[in-house]
Amino acid sequence: MRLLRAFQMGLDLQEHISVSLHQPEEVQKLVERSHAEAVIRWNAQIRRRLPARAGG
Repeated sequence: MRLLRAFQMGLDLQEHISVSLHQPEEVQKLVERSHAEAVIRWNAQIRRRLPARAGG
């Protein structure tokens, strides 16, 4: 359950950053304050370790 919460937090941060891309300074501040880069990298690492789903 903890992994699921961490993954969802990473997805939420990625979505917020995507929505805010027209405000680069705000995005940079968000990344610095929230450690978003570390969360996104961690999520990417987890995804690489997961077995590929059939048909997807």
